[in-house]
Amino acid sequence: MKTKTLTLFIFALCIFTLFSSNATATAKKSSANLRVKSVKIVNEPNEPMVVGEKIKLLASVKPAKARYKKIIWTSSNKKVATISRKGTLRARKKGSVIITVSVKGTTKRTSFKLKVIKRVKLKKITVTGKKTEFVGSQIALAASLSPQNTTDDTLIWYSNKPEIASVNEEGLVTAHKAGKVTITVREKRSKKKAKYRIKIEDIPYTSIQFAKNNPVSLEVGAHHTMQLVTEPFNATDQRNNWASSNKSAASVDENGTVTALRPIESVDITAVCKANPALRCTWNFKITRTKGYITKQTLDNLDLTAIKNVMITAHPDDETLWGGGHLLEGEYLVVCMTHGWNEKRRTAFEQTMRSTNDKYLILDYPDVRKTLAGGKYETDLLSTCKNAMKEDIKQILTYKKWNIIATHNPSGEYGKFLHQQISKMVSESYNKNTDKSAVLYYFGRYYKPGNIPGPQLSPEILTIKKTLVNRYYPTAKGAIDTFGQMIPYENWLLPSEW
Repeated sequence: MKTKTLTLFIFALCIFTLFSSNATATAKKSSANLRVKSVKIVNEPNEPMVVGEKIKLLASVKPAKARYKKIIWTSSNKKVATISRKGTLRARKKGSVIITVSVKGTTKRTSFKLKVIKRVKLKKITVTGKKTEFVGSQIALAASLSPQNTTDDTLIWYSNKPEIASVNEEGLVTAHKAGKVTITVREKRSKKKAKYRIKIEDIPYTSIQFAKNNPVSLEVGAHHTMQLVTEPFNATDQRNNWASSNKSAASVDENGTVTALRPIESVDITAVCKANPALRCTWNFKITRTKGYITKQTLDNLDLTAIKNVMITAHPDDETLWGGGHLLEGEYLVVCMTHGWNEKRRTAFEQTMRSTNDKYLILDYPDVRKTLAGGKYETDLLSTCKNAMKEDIKQILTYKKWNIIATHNPSGEYGKFLHQQISKMVSESYNKNTDKSAVLYYFGRYYKPGNIPGPQLSPEILTIKKTLVNRYYPTAKGAIDTFGQMIPYENWLLPSEW
């Protein structure tokens, strides 16, 4: 029993000795790893210091977890430069000095030679460089210091509008967007500064044209933003002036968005570069109307219960020139197919209708004529609104039982193209869509001055009619002067008499 106990004691003692030796070795090794191996000045100045200048020096020790008591800073000549225990270095006098940092309790140290110079004060800063540049470009500004040997040479650059143009520490300006900007350079020690004004301009077009995918036709009420193709691809000046050749037919806003207002054979939209008005392009298209303006509700709103007669004309003034006497002696719904978009002619028509106490509608169809207008023949009703016009005429003729339906004669009185078209549409709709219980009348034949057959209007009616005709004189002077001989005559004809 004693022998067994003794054996266990000896085994335990061996184990303790083994672990104790390992722990001591580990501790010695760890202690060796925490010793200072080197010391370094992190921000050693690489230029001379000026008398009166001060900086804070920083030192680093390796390894980072090394154990040491403290960092010691020393100057070899305190008259030239002093350094505090915390590393604040002050330049005192012109000369050279050795600055040393060491680690207390070790032999580790490092030094550098510092040159201290007298201050030469800065008197003036002059900035040179381009004064104008395009967006996306850069301008290298140069700052000249006077005198050239000044020791005040720490420059700081900044911009008053960095969103327009920014500047880096070297004076390199980057243009971001159009505008005016002031770049300031300031010397840190002397506080001297200089300002430099720069104008940043957009990159202008060198060419402009409409994209081929723009429409050649728009329906009334449609909107379309015109697409442009410009060069160079990086042009930043996107400003254009927009214009419509016919504002009553198509409007265009400052963004190039076109609104189709009424049917027309031809309208031009022009884009003009604001920066260079010589650069421009034009796009031509037509405006169509596939559906009529008039609905049953439109006619219901007029309250036509007591109205038995309807007159359909091409232009404002036609109802008075060719049927004014009938209007004065009867009650009519007068439908003028064109010029609702023309304020002067629409106003004259509305005033006349109020004078004759007749119901009326004036629509926005174009004044199509078989003459050269704006360099283009305006004759093709089929491509813009003929179906819509037929739809409106049908809506009128079938709305109720009429006693009289009056319109232009097949020759258009004096050969007027639109008169002929309206006459044809009304006649076709009358024959196709009505029971023909109403009497269809054509306006009387046109005669040149001389012996005009048939009776004249009564003096009383003629006097009033002339008053009504004169209301149109400013806007229909040509027609009134040319066809004035027909004013006393309104010898309407049946189709069978034509």
